[in-house]
Parts: sequence; structure tokens; C-alpha cells
Amino acid sequence: MAKPRVKEQMEKVDAIAGSYRELASSLSLHRALLEALRPLDESEGRGASKSLDWSILSSLVERSLKEKKHLGSYVDSSAFDPAVFKDTFLRVLDVLQGMHPSEGELALLSDVMENGKMDAVDAIRALLNEDASWLKKKGLELGVDPSLLLSVLELPLRPFFEELARRFEDAYIEDWWEPHCPICGRKPPTGRMRGKKLYLVCAFCGDRYAADLFQCISCGNKDPTKLAFISPEGHPELEIQYCEVCKTYIKVVNEDKPGGVIPLGLEDVLTRGLDDLAQLPELGLRRY
Repeated sequence: MAKPRVKEQMEKVDAIAGSYRELASSLSLHRALLEALRPLDESEGRGASKSLDWSILSSLVERSLKEKKHLGSYVDSSAFDPAVFKDTFLRVLDVLQGMHPSEGELALLSDVMENGKMDAVDAIRALLNEDASWLKKKGLELGVDPSLLLSVLELPLRPFFEELARRFEDAYIEDWWEPHCPICGRKPPTGRMRGKKLYLVCAFCGDRYAADLFQCISCGNKDPTKLAFISPEGHPELEIQYCEVCKTYIKVVNEDKPGGVIPLGLEDVLTRGLDDLAQLPELGLRRY
């Protein structure tokens, strides 16, 4: 099951916040960003222009499965309303600036978008085409870290891709068998175990799809003696599954084991402690 609508995601954050006081800052930021995305999520097209024909995307699913290309790779920048993208981008920046008022790069990004120094259409095109060179060039031009630029620019596209996941997850869940997300193409940092089967979970769009439990999703290693997992003490339902060949890990919520409930869409946020554990010097793992 893919992520629920933004309003329901916010309700889930409110419901569990008291149980994760150590993550109060992260959850507060997460909720504030959801609030910024809510008007977009409640609009008819989730940021897409009114001319977008969703049935065309439905017809592309079979092609996507055959070519092993994620569904978003067939979406053109003309499908999005640049004015809506810009407004959402500025709302996201307002949230981030409120949380980090001393961060000069955020104020700079707000200024360049408001004054037309960064074109929304160009930004959308670069995001859809996964054009890392554009992001690097634009980051250098503006004096902004390209990774920050990417993380802020992609947020206005998230409600659209979450809607794609809700509509088409069932078509991919048992038939994709690739490590990257079949909806948006991103690398999944988390997964869920159910019935002794591993399902990867995209932190961006929320899509869920089956993966080979006995193969590293990063390097393809299939040697069972080089695949391992650890769980933090007292939390058997949480696992770090990692490969000893490439030292890559993902965080897994094992629903077959007793323990706390991690709501859909909050897998990455609520397992930050697993990242800290995985990156300790004695393990030396890197996030997928």
C-alpha cells in the first residue's frame, strides 16, 4: 500500500509524535513540509496541468515494465504547471527558513526563484530527466550546494509522484524486480518484510515493490555468507540489512516480528537511529 494523502500523513505524524520524543525536531520539520505540500496535494492534478491525460500514463505501465524504465521517465515537463511549482517551492522554502533562519542558501534560493533567476520549467525538466549536470551547474552558478538544491526542488513534484504510486503500485509490486523505484526512479533507503518477503519502500513517492531477499540491491552480490542483518537491542522488528562486499545497507521494518508500529510513509524518518548504528566505525556501512 502506497503513501496516503498528505492530510492523512500529517494525522499519522500527530498520532505517533508523543512516542518518538527523541525525534521531535525531525518530525516537526516533516510535518511542516507536509503542510506546505497540502494545497498542492488537494488540487486536482497534484501539480500537473489540467491537460494531463492520466489514461496515457496507465497505457505506459506495460512499456515501463518491459523496458525496466520507471514510469516517471515518460513524463514530460510540459505536464506540469510552472506557476504552481514555483508557489509550492516558495512555501517549502518558507518552512525551511523558519526552521533554519541562519541558513543563507535558503534565502538565496527564495530570491532567485521570485526574481526569475531560476526558471521553473528548466528545473522541472532537469528533475524529470535526472540531469545531475544541470543541478551541479546551477548550484555552482548560484553558490548553493547541489544536494540542497535537489532536495528542495524535488519536493513540489512529490504529491504528483505519490499519486502515481497510489494509482499504479499494484501493477509493479510483484513484477518489477529492479532496485530503483518503478514510479520515480529513486533509490529506496527502506523496506518492509512481510510473510518472509522483502518489499522495498521509496521514501519519495511511497511506492512498494518486491525485491530479492538473497541479493544485494546495490552490487548484486548473491553470496549468502556475505549478506547479513543486525537489529538494535529491544527492537527485533527493526533491521539493518547489509552487504559485506559493498558495505551498503537498507533499513527494514520486519512486520513478521513483534514490536512497535511504523506507519506507512514514515519508515525513513522514524528509523534515523538505524542510520546512526549502521554508520558507526565498527560497521562502516553506507546508505543505499
